[in-house]
Amino acid sequence: MSDANETVVEETYEPGAMYKFDGVEFHKLEIDRTVIKVPITAEADEALKEIRKTVAKQMQTRPDLSIVASAVIIAAAGDPKVVEIVKQYGAKLYGS
Repeated sequence: MSDANETVVEETYEPGAMYKFDGVEFHKLEIDRTVIKVPITAEADEALKEIRKTVAKQMQTRPDLSIVASAVIIAAAGDPKVVEIVKQYGAKLYGS
């Protein structure tokens, strides 16, 4: 039941747009939509989608796949183990 003094504001949000909540209202974020297409394996695509599902459950919103991929790549770039991970994955793919 709502309070008689409560004001309900209905906003129209653009599908596919991202918004930031400042504690009072949502503000549309301007995002650089320059997208670089990088081919990935089917295995990597499935892993990326699983990461997005996990993130979506915790965030209670479904993030754009490009946001998830970018965040994962940026995080991996700072991990000193990334060289070994890439070497092992390459060996797995090419049977070396």
